Parts: sequence; structure tokens; C-alpha cells
Amino acid sequence: MLLYHFGSRAGLVAAVAAAVEERQRALLAAVPAEASTQADVVEAVWRQVSDPAVLPFVPLFFEVLGQALQHRPGTEAFLENLTAPWIDEGLALVRERGLGELTSAEARVAVAVVRGLLVDLAATGDRAAADEALARFTALLRSS
Repeated sequence: MLLYHFGSRAGLVAAVAAAVEERQRALLAAVPAEASTQADVVEAVWRQVSDPAVLPFVPLFFEVLGQALQHRPGTEAFLENLTAPWIDEGLALVRERGLGELTSAEARVAVAVVRGLLVDLAATGDRAAADEALARFTALLRSS
């Protein structure tokens, strides 16, 4: 049945990772109303995606990404939905809350920074360093 529904083990794992990603994106709607700047939104998202309860799924995300980049059967949709939904939903959130102008490129940078810091946090376990790096990034957002 698993092969019928998912095509392969890689397809099953990709489906699980995609469901986790979808849940993470849904948390954008839960960004507190007090988040009154783009930097506040990035900080709130960081707290959500780097939560200790979520961290065990970070290696799964990157495992599926690696499989998708190798064109493993069942992983095609994972690449199609890798970044664009985060950008689209982030832009919508910023627009809905009236938090200033934000381009797709700027939103992509924020996604890349958060993902890069997730890799760092998962690999090193150094939360203080990852949090400090995120704080430096959001300070740049506030100064621009």
C-alpha cells in the first residue's frame, strides 16, 4: 500500500517532510499581533521553526531535500514547494499587517537565513550562536 500511495520509501519520507513544512508555514498565521515590523516577524518565525520540539524534523527536511535534488521518485513536489510558499505567505503576512514594502527577493533572503541557521543549529547544537546570528540579521532589517 505504501508503494501504491507514495511510489517509494523516498516518496513516503517526502510526504512526511512536506506535511511538517506545511504545518510550519501554517504557523505564520500564529505570528503574534505584537510583531509590528518585518524583523519582528522573522524573529517570531525563527522561534517557531527552531523550537526544540521541531528540531528533530530539521534533519528530515534536509534529507528529503538531498533526495529531491537527486531526483528520487516521489520527491518532485517537494522541490516545487520548497521556497515559493514561504515567500508568498510571508509577503501576504507583511502586506496584511501593513509592515512596509517587501520584495520577493528580500523574503527569499529571510527564508535562506532562517534555513541556514537551522542547519547550523541542528549541526552544532549551539543555540546561543544561532540566536545571536538571527539577532544580527534582524538588526540589519531594522536599520534599513
